[in-house]
Amino acid sequence: MAEHEVQKLQENFPCAIVRPSMIIGAWREPTPGWTISKNGPQGFLMGASKGVVRRLPVGKTLIYDYIPVDIVVNQLLVAGFHAAATKSKEVEIYHCTSSTRQPFTWASVEDKVNGYLHKYPLKSAVWYPHLKFLPSITWFRISALFVHFLPAIILDTVTRISGGRPILMKLHRNVNASLTRLEKLFSILSH
Repeated sequence: MAEHEVQKLQENFPCAIVRPSMIIGAWREPTPGWTISKNGPQGFLMGASKGVVRRLPVGKTLIYDYIPVDIVVNQLLVAGFHAAATKSKEVEIYHCTSSTRQPFTWASVEDKVNGYLHKYPLKSAVWYPHLKFLPSITWFRISALFVHFLPAIILDTVTRISGGRPILMKLHRNVNASLTRLEKLFSILSH
C-alpha cells in the first residue's frame, strides 16, 4: 500500500523504494552492535549478556536474512541520490538483504557470542552468561523450566525475603511472550 503511494508521488519528484530484510544492530556505524531496539535477536543477546537468557530455540544451520541497520541507512542514501541524479521515470526498487551472498547462521556465531560474553562480562549480569541454541521449541521449553524459570523463582524469592524488588519472573514472562509471538516462525525454521 505504501509503495503504491510512492508510485503516485513519483510524478512530482524522483522516488526510490528500499526493501530491507530483518534489520539488526549496526555493523560498523556509529559503532559495531549499536542499536536502540530490544526487539529481535539483539534483545535476546542482551538478555544472554546479563545471564538471564540462557537458551533459545534456533535452527543453527539455517540462513537468517538479517541486515545491519547501517547498511540499510547507506542503501537509503544511495537510492535517494541515484533517484535524484538519474531522474528516472520509473520508481527504482532496491532489495537490501544479506541472503546467500553473505549468509548469517547462528552456528557461525554461537561460539563467538559465548566467547565475548565471557571475555567482556557485564557488571549488571545476574548469572554467569552462557547461551545455548536448541533445535526445537519443545527442547527449548523443557530446558527453559530448569535454566530460566526455576532460577528466577529462587532468586526472586531470595530478593523478596531480603527486602528487594523481584524482577526475574516478570522478565522471563516478557521473554517468553516474545518467543511465543515468534513461535510460528521458529516452528517453521526447525522443521
